[in-house]
Amino acid sequence: MSVHDSASARSQLSVARPQLSLSINRPAIGFELLRQWLKQHARGLLQPRLQKLSKETGLPYTRLRIGLQKTRWGSYSGKGTISLNAGLIFMPETLVDYIIIHELCHSRHMNHSPAFWALVESYRPDYRQHDRAMRHARRYLPAWLACH
Repeated sequence: MSVHDSASARSQLSVARPQLSLSINRPAIGFELLRQWLKQHARGLLQPRLQKLSKETGLPYTRLRIGLQKTRWGSYSGKGTISLNAGLIFMPETLVDYIIIHELCHSRHMNHSPAFWALVESYRPDYRQHDRAMRHARRYLPAWLACH
């Protein structure tokens, strides 16, 4: 993955597992490369999890979008698109599953009504605990992501 800047010098990010190497000439370009890599990497980890939970629950979605939202961990659109925050890959699997289940439940209830929460609870009886934990979930993010 590489980016050219206006001075025609090249910045690049390379991955040789387990190491991520970043060569930059401007910090802003480095952060953009890391963000691009994180979204790509997150798709590879989150998409199979979403597919599995959708199949297990019978709750549908049409498309997955990966972003780096500052205030949301996930959302569900009226067209069935689930948006997940790439930062989820730094969190415990139980919290990731809770967010995915939460968003999948919006396929039946596009609100946070008692019926919605009852559906969430049917798949995750301990959802209240996970919901509380998500209030402090930014602590799981690496410093380079949390500050941008």
